[in-house]
Amino acid sequence: MKKIIMLALLFVPIIIFADGISFTLENSQVTPGGTYGYLEFDIVAVSDVTHYLRAVQVYLDYPIAAFGPAIKNNGTLLVTIPVLPNSYYITINDNTTSRVSLAANLVGFVPYTLNTTPVTLFHAKITIANPSEPLTVAFEPNLMTGQQFYTDGMTNTQYNVMTTGDPIEETLPVELSSFTANITNQNYVSLNWITQSETGVVGFSIYRSQEDNLESAALISPMITATNTSQMQSYVYVDEEIFEDGTYYYWLENADLDGTRDYHGPTTIQYTSMNNNGTPSMIPVTGINSVYPNPFNPSTCIKYGLKDSGKVDITIYNSRGQKIRNLLSQTMDAGVYRLFWNGLDDTNQICTSGVYIVRMTTPTRSYSSRIILLK
Repeated sequence: MKKIIMLALLFVPIIIFADGISFTLENSQVTPGGTYGYLEFDIVAVSDVTHYLRAVQVYLDYPIAAFGPAIKNNGTLLVTIPVLPNSYYITINDNTTSRVSLAANLVGFVPYTLNTTPVTLFHAKITIANPSEPLTVAFEPNLMTGQQFYTDGMTNTQYNVMTTGDPIEETLPVELSSFTANITNQNYVSLNWITQSETGVVGFSIYRSQEDNLESAALISPMITATNTSQMQSYVYVDEEIFEDGTYYYWLENADLDGTRDYHGPTTIQYTSMNNNGTPSMIPVTGINSVYPNPFNPSTCIKYGLKDSGKVDITIYNSRGQKIRNLLSQTMDAGVYRLFWNGLDDTNQICTSGVYIVRMTTPTRSYSSRIILLK
């Protein structure tokens, strides 16, 4: 089911007071980060006359099911003041477990001039705890309507009734309900994930590392095509290329049609090279196992194996047989390895689109695979 983010679904007509200020919630978007990303939005203010703004406070209600309780104390709320950030300090308080207050107070000597042109007073960023819940934020009208705020230091000016302006809709490309790892009967690692809905998703990829650090993770799967359905969908990818005991961390990447990439995880598993029946792990096979993605842009992963230790050279050639890039030239132990090519030649110039050959040479023979670079 498509996830629609209706930011501040509160429609109250503006009641104009003389000498007042009105607020709107605008520019909402879901941005990548953490497990499920963030909801970001602006709090915009406009006055019916010119004021020298010295203090202002707003109250926001939010659903605990979507963001968790007490978002200030739990460290899941970040607020900045785009207007003269060095002249105001922010006070944030959890008014209740599902309400937060944001206040800006002048600490400098030059207050901001608030007038009839709308201006962003706060930018808020809330960590999403559960993307399957409605991601809504709204002003608390009972606490804000008629409240007084300081302008020139001597005068309190009344808030007008708040409005949301036009509804803002965002689409969550993926509603992920689970991402798990299990050992199969063949002593492989099975990665399983379930989506509740998908919209505008190109596909999924799996990354693996022996550290709890996404930056150190290597791409281990080809692109797994998304179904883009509003119904629940289950996916499985089996990692057959672990040969050492230890703890492994896996991340799931979803690539969207708009070019954005989100990451979920990590999910972890403790792996041993022998299963309960004493079956030995797979023996590496010498040669180029796979190249993916292929076609690729901007980089591709070359997986290769060595049954025995020895000198290995891996080189990229163009379709005319000219050497483009030497990726590896050294003695390696037996095992399975990965190597990345970023589409650059030996002079760090970007290669043109076309067909290239990756060639692996060992002391006994050579192996080749065709790859395509698309711009």
